[in-house]
Amino acid sequence: MSKEFILKAYLRLLKKTGRLPSRDSLKQAGITRDALRHHFVNLTNLKLEAHKESPDSFLGILDEDLLSDHDLDETKATVSKYKKFVITTAVVGQPVEKRFYKSIKTYCKKNKALLVVIPVEASGAIKAGQRMPLELHKEVWAVGDVSLNNNVQICGILTNAKQVNPLTGLKKLAKQKTIIMGSPKQARETVANSKTKIPHVMVSTGAITKAVYQGKAYMSNRSDYLARMEHRLGAVLVNVENAESYHFSEIRCDASGSFAHMGTLYKPNGSTSTAKVSAFVMGDLHVTQQDEAALDAWVSIAKKVKPKAMVYHDFTDGISISHWKADDIISKTRDYEKGLTSIENELTACAEMLTRLKSCAKTHYVVDSNHNDFFSRYIRSKRFQSDHENFRISVKMAAMMLDGKNAVEEVILSKMSPKDRKNVIFTKEDKDLQISGFEVAVHGHRGANGSKGSLKGLANCFDKIVIGHSHTPGLTGDAYQVGTTTGPQGYEKGPSSHMHTSCLIYENGTAQLVNSIFGKVME
Repeated sequence: MSKEFILKAYLRLLKKTGRLPSRDSLKQAGITRDALRHHFVNLTNLKLEAHKESPDSFLGILDEDLLSDHDLDETKATVSKYKKFVITTAVVGQPVEKRFYKSIKTYCKKNKALLVVIPVEASGAIKAGQRMPLELHKEVWAVGDVSLNNNVQICGILTNAKQVNPLTGLKKLAKQKTIIMGSPKQARETVANSKTKIPHVMVSTGAITKAVYQGKAYMSNRSDYLARMEHRLGAVLVNVENAESYHFSEIRCDASGSFAHMGTLYKPNGSTSTAKVSAFVMGDLHVTQQDEAALDAWVSIAKKVKPKAMVYHDFTDGISISHWKADDIISKTRDYEKGLTSIENELTACAEMLTRLKSCAKTHYVVDSNHNDFFSRYIRSKRFQSDHENFRISVKMAAMMLDGKNAVEEVILSKMSPKDRKNVIFTKEDKDLQISGFEVAVHGHRGANGSKGSLKGLANCFDKIVIGHSHTPGLTGDAYQVGTTTGPQGYEKGPSSHMHTSCLIYENGTAQLVNSIFGKVME
């Protein structure tokens, strides 16, 4: 058996499998151990000889250097020179979605951003000898912890591409900073933190590679099927302001290979255009309790992206008749002194808010929500009988309810001019409303079969959905949850995961969570 025969067999296996051939694979190809030792002594020498013979065959093959501390130090040095990043995942052995890759490069060029790629494996751990996508071999790879500033880092734990939830068991890692995990799935979980600080977030990136899962084992059929179904072409964008502050947002590839970010569509051909926004789903508003800096941030975004519709969760707060404060004389007295115990005043403020936001979009949807239901609960329980301040309007609202009307809707709209109340729509209980494929009329407080609602539970009920309710933003697959637009609420005690977060729904069928951090938003 000649040396040339062994070299050709080695390179043939390398090309076929995308991995450095092992002794077992060479044995199956007819290369005996004695022949290998006679001509090359060991596998390392064979690899070096094969590289000399055909260096192009080794493009994209993961070597020991990428997994070394030395290479990680080089990655950190490169990262330190940038303020803007696109962070995504490449699954070993899967082809790159070239159009999406080109769109990312368009963003990088126009925003002076750095593309950082996290490798993951679909069948085991990342190790030397595996082929990485050829198009990406010159990009910056993160195989280890890489800090972008003091409060956000790429996490060095390399997940398995088929892991159902890539964020499982990692909350303890997010106690000190936000962590970005490499995974072909897109997910976001917000971790409660001291109220004096911004909550930390765990986020997984989505992938730049296509969903090609073809395991040979019997049980791989199920895991491959689920992996293909949950695979998302996407990335996380991070803007670092200084050593402490940063902004981030997930982006999603559309059918054309483009992606939308803050109203701009980045395309594979190197150009950009306006990304048409179907709806702006605002974080729970709670009129009279809103944080003005956050609200101003949402208005500024709406004026920029020009959505066709605004969607409001928990539009009313119900502070005037809240059952949480019904037996708390101290809180009720404080609210009275601030003029917050009058239904009339509260619903007038709601009408004024809709008028204030009217210029943000043509159509405005007020979603059926639990805080909106506070008023009907107050009337049905007859608490108004001993509430002299709200007795008169409560009797009127009770009559509206007897006639089958939404009393809150009737009162608010009656306080608006005919011009301003045009195209203001209050959604009905258990009635669907879809915008660009996303269900937007489910608040999130009700789950399946009378259970309590949750993001994960409702994600199993709808293909694509944007909900509110918990004030804690989240993402799993195509299910998004907005945060809040309020300041701290009196009933909120202890550490908090609440954030000022809203959601943009684009006409191309993708969505994007956007955060307001102390009134500032991502560029």
